[in-house]
Amino acid sequence: MDCLFLVNPTSGNGAGRRLAARLEAASPPDVGVQVVFTDPGRLERQVTSLAPGRDLVVAAGGDGTATRVG
Repeated sequence: MDCLFLVNPTSGNGAGRRLAARLEAASPPDVGVQVVFTDPGRLERQVTSLAPGRDLVVAAGGDGTATRVG
């Protein structure tokens, strides 16, 4: 399984950075995990360039992240 996590590092007063660290540390060896910090000015480009072909894509952030990805 190949997973992409798009994480807003400033969301939740920095909770996004802590979440990213936990995702990378907890990933099983047979699951490919890539965590990318979102850039508000490039988020749509990040999604279209990194998401194709992935088994799972998760966007984590606040309302702004959800609106732009959705």
